Formats: sequence, structure tokens, C-alpha cells
Amino acid sequence: MNTAWRRIGRFWLPMLVLVALCGLGCDKKTPQNQQPTDKPGQPKPGNNVETPGKTPGKTPTPGKTPTPGKTPTIGTRQPGPGVTPTPVVMPTPNLNQPADVIAIVAVQSFDAVLGRVEKVVAQFKPMPLKALALAGLQKNTGFKSIDFFDTTKPLRFVVWAPSASKQPLAIVVPITDKAKAEAALPDSKKPNVDGNAYKIVVGGEGGYVNFVSGHMVLTKDPKLFAKGKAFLGGSLLTTPQTQLVSLHLRVGVLTKMFGAQLDNLSQLVTSGNLPMGAGALLKKWVDGVVRFIKDIDSVAVHLVWTDTLLQLPVVFIPKAGSHLQSWAHGVTKRSFSLLNSMPGSALLGFSMNVDPKIFLSFISKEMIQTAYKMSPQESATFMAMMHRTMSLLTGESHFSLHTHGTFPFSISSVTRVTNGQEYRKLGYQAFDFIFQKALRAAAPKLQGKIKLDQIKSFSDVIKVLAPFAGAAGITLAIGKDGVVDYLRITINPQRFAQVVGKGNARVESQLKLWTGILGTKLEWAFGYGSDVVAFCVGPDAVALAKKLSNHQPASGTTLAKIATGFAPHSVFAFYLSPIAIAKTIVRLPIPNLAPLKTVVGGMEETGSISLSVGGGNDVRAVLSLPMTDVMQLVKAGFKAYMQRMRP
Repeated sequence: MNTAWRRIGRFWLPMLVLVALCGLGCDKKTPQNQQPTDKPGQPKPGNNVETPGKTPGKTPTPGKTPTPGKTPTIGTRQPGPGVTPTPVVMPTPNLNQPADVIAIVAVQSFDAVLGRVEKVVAQFKPMPLKALALAGLQKNTGFKSIDFFDTTKPLRFVVWAPSASKQPLAIVVPITDKAKAEAALPDSKKPNVDGNAYKIVVGGEGGYVNFVSGHMVLTKDPKLFAKGKAFLGGSLLTTPQTQLVSLHLRVGVLTKMFGAQLDNLSQLVTSGNLPMGAGALLKKWVDGVVRFIKDIDSVAVHLVWTDTLLQLPVVFIPKAGSHLQSWAHGVTKRSFSLLNSMPGSALLGFSMNVDPKIFLSFISKEMIQTAYKMSPQESATFMAMMHRTMSLLTGESHFSLHTHGTFPFSISSVTRVTNGQEYRKLGYQAFDFIFQKALRAAAPKLQGKIKLDQIKSFSDVIKVLAPFAGAAGITLAIGKDGVVDYLRITINPQRFAQVVGKGNARVESQLKLWTGILGTKLEWAFGYGSDVVAFCVGPDAVALAKKLSNHQPASGTTLAKIATGFAPHSVFAFYLSPIAIAKTIVRLPIPNLAPLKTVVGGMEETGSISLSVGGGNDVRAVLSLPMTDVMQLVKAGFKAYMQRMRP
């Protein structure tokens, strides 16, 4: 049981942490000087945000090409030609279940699940999985036959609370014929035992068999069927099962049972030897996750699996009057327009619009004090500076990792603020303060290497380092270009290779190869617009920062790769293109990757991995995987593995 819970924890904990962090504060206010186009409840034309009280735009039917004017948009951009966004079907918990039923797992049918698995396996080696699975099922259950099993209808698993039963599982199996099912029972069967139709013994363990509404019900608790008969033969069976797999979980019942363990969780997590201040910071995060869990009444999950998509929509139903419910209701009024800044060549990216207080939760006064050897008064001064700077954030931001020509990993991010120039001033004040403290803390190690009395600011560091860098063929420049502050590094590849390679022809050749791909110029740039701040890194970061800080979308900004949809009222969305990343990596001059260039280079990018979190009447999260892309990578990896295994 402990192992099972650990496995469940590994899957759910990352999603719970993400959703909990998004909802750490529910009292986000709209800044007074926010732009009119970003007013709550008034999204820009084309935003993927539903306006309360209005009918959301229709989603095109999967498989059909969207007609002009009908295609749902994300920000101001439409998906690329021939790409139809897949509608996200959000699940709803089964509200008709008895109060002491804590979980229901429903499977569309045995055939549906095996059919999906067989399609995947067939791409490697066709196998009669259904026949093998049925044979294994018969062997493990001890039944004489399982011909009675209707493999075309829903199969359900129901779990009661431990307080209702020590053996709380009931398996509800669809059957084609009751008489055939009775005849297939093991020879150990005994009729009419403890109020059950039959008692059977399989592998030395006893179980009970009953029948209701065309289904066989298997339990280990002799009283469980009688207790749940009305539900097992009623609303459980009449609830349609349209998705491949669904889970309905009553979290509220579990938190009542394990409340003490949850309360002790932060103490257990922070009990180890942690750096000064890290324990308090970690405790704050863990407490946020615990509060999130305690605020949940129930959870509903679908597993959607098609030839091209694997999707996991999750709905968290908050308890009435809870902090989580307030947060969910509040997010319907948030803008999500900075997704427009995602370049078309993005490998991964994320957008968010959350309470700005969340960013301060990542900073601990004690950790700052220890790391930079500050006095309590100095750390308090720095935290006050950070609070003033962070107060200008609206909470909306976007980050992208993308390519630029042959340069593999450029960075661009945009953050919405209430006053760009004021943010610049306060940000530099905080940076200069922490820079001086960092310099003071590092003084013992730098003494004799750098003339510390010449350094009063970061620009002084560049001046001091410039002669050393110049000797290696590296030119450092720091300056301002309009609204952009930048640091530029330019490399003379021949000089750089000679100095670093030190006459080693092989090393010099490799360095020249790398500079041929990475280029000879790299820029760090901050652009300060009226209400946004852009940060870019790459060979052309200054130009991109100018664009983004002036509300100009990045070039080639179609969202063709994000075709799986986001959760309604999204406040967080993450995107990752596995094939684009693979293609970028194999282009690097790494010898071991050379054999993969041809394989990966011929792959077609059809979708993306995405995760989004949103709100409304509840909290929604959607995880999507592009099956076509994933299978291309898996098959390529399998092929490479088999080739290596050959003698």
C-alpha cells in the first residue's frame, strides 16, 4: 500500500505544487493604471478567455479545416494553416455517489483500452494483446472461462472510505449472460453466503460475487454489496462513460481522515539540515500545498487518448467558502495576452498571470542575509526594496526559449508592469544594493585578482574585465540603445581559438566549429516599455527587446504548434515541442549525436506538450501530449537501441 501511495504521489505532487503555487494568493487586484484593453472581464479581441455572461466562441469540429473568422485564437494569433485546435472536454465529478464512497474509476471498455495499447505496440511488433490479456485475467481469477465478460461496455471500480469497510473495493464487471457467468465461477463457489449470491476462494483468499443490472460485482467484504447495492446498480451504471478512463476522487473525505498527517508534512519536509532560511521558505511552500489540498472537496480526471493526442484534463472542485474557491472565481478576469510574445521558433515557453505576491514567496530574508553576509538591518532594507519593485508587477508574464538562425537557445521574456521606467529605477537600486553586498562577501576570494577599489557598480566590472577578455579575442560592451539596456559580447573566433586552444589543433577546430553555430555575438538586453519589461538573450537580443517592449509580437508568431487547447480561464500555460528540441540538439557539434541527425531531421512536428491551469467555478488543469510526435521519438530511440544491441 505504501508503495502504491508513493507512486501516486510521484504523479500528482508536481501538478498539485504547480496549481497550489498559482493560487497562493486569491486577492489579486487590478492595478489602477492598467491599460484599458486589459481591464478585467474585457479581454482583447481574440483572447482565449471566456467573458462571464457571454457565450464562448464555438470550437471547430476536430478533423475539419476551420473557416475564416471561426478559428479560436490565442492572444492575437491563430493556429497555422490546416491545424484545428482540439476542444478540451473538462470532466465533472460524480455528485450522485454516496457520502462514504471516496473514489470511482470508470473505463470506457476493455476493448477500447486494449485497442489503444495494441495500436502503439503494433508500431514496434504486432501482438495479440487482447487474447493474452484475457488469458491472463482468467488464470489470475481462477474462473473456468471469462466468455461472459462483455468487453465492449464500461468497467468500473468503486472504493469506499476505510471507515465504511476495511476491504473497501468493489469491481463492477459488465457481463453478456448471468447464467454463463455463474457457470464460469471456480469450483470453490458456495451459494448464498453472508447475504451474497456466491462466495469463492481464489489463491487462498475469499471473495464474494453478486449480480445487478447486467453486471457482476466482486468484493472481499461480505457486507459491501448490500451496503452499496442501490448505487452500484443505479446511478453508477446510468452515468455515461464517454472518455477512455475517468477518475472521481473525494479529497475532502481523505483530508478528514489524514488531517493530522497533512499538518505534520511541513515539519517532516523541513526536519533535515537545510541552509539558513531555506527551512522557513520550504515550509511556506509546503504549507501552501497543504492548504490547497485541504481546500479541495473533490477531483475529476479524464484520460483522452486518440491517434494524435494523449490528454489529461483535471478539475479540482473547491470547498464552499474556501481560499481556493475565491481564487478560482477571481481568475476569470485576468488578461493572458502576453502569450503574443512567443516567437514562432519557440522550443518551450510559459505564460502566467498570477498574484505578484507569489514571486516574493521565493525570497527568504534569512537566506539573503546568510548568502551575502548581511546584517539583519541590511537584509530588511533589501527586502523592502524588493517589495517596492515587486509592487509594480501585475502578475502577467511570458518566457520563451527559442532558436535564432543557427543559435540554438535564445531567451525572451516579457513582464507586465504598471510603470516601466519606475520599475527600471527601483530594479537598479535593488541590484546595486545586492551587488555591493555580494562583492563584499566575495572580497576575500577576489583580493589580489581584481582591484576592488575600482568597482562601484556592474559597469565597473565590465571595465575591469575588458582588457583580460580582449586578450582572448572577446570584446565586452555595456550601454543603452533607446529603451534598451544591454551587455554585448563579441568574439573573434580565430583569436579566441588560438588563446583557448593553446596550439592544440583539435581543440581549436572544435572551438571554431562551435562559434560557427553559436555565432560571434551574444547580447543580454532589458527593454523598458510604458507597461512591459522585456528581457532577451541571444545574438539579436537588443532588437528583439525593442520589439517586445513596444508591444510588437515576435516574428513568425503563429501558434500552430499549440493545437491542443488550454484550460478555460488559464492563468498558467506551459508549452514544449519535443521534436523541435530534438532537432535543435542534434544540430550541435557533438560526435555522439551525429547518427541521429538524419533520423530526427526527417521528423514532422505536429504538436506540443502543454500544461495549463485555470479557474472559474473550479480549478482546471490540462496536460496534453502529441502522440504523433512522441511516437516518432520513441520509435527512433527504439531503432537506435536495437541497432546498438546487434552483434
